[in-house]
Amino acid sequence: MFTESAPLVVVFTKYDRLVRTKRAELKEDFENLTGEELKQRSTHEARNALESFANSKTVKEAMNGIRYANVSSMISPSFSDQC
Repeated sequence: MFTESAPLVVVFTKYDRLVRTKRAELKEDFENLTGEELKQRSTHEARNALESFANSKTVKEAMNGIRYANVSSMISPSFSDQC
């Protein structure tokens, strides 16, 4: 086993669900909203919600100064056979 630094990457895996939720909320609030306009507004609102979350004080404080994280790993026997 060895330890080294690796870049920290944050991935939002539920963005499509956020868009669907925003679409459902808009449909409920604005019954006449349909088609392309509904799609654009739900995508826009989802993007705004994600940006608001990413820019929130709590998230910024948690991420402040973190660029790399220490990780441990083991070389897989199948990997070492390829070397």
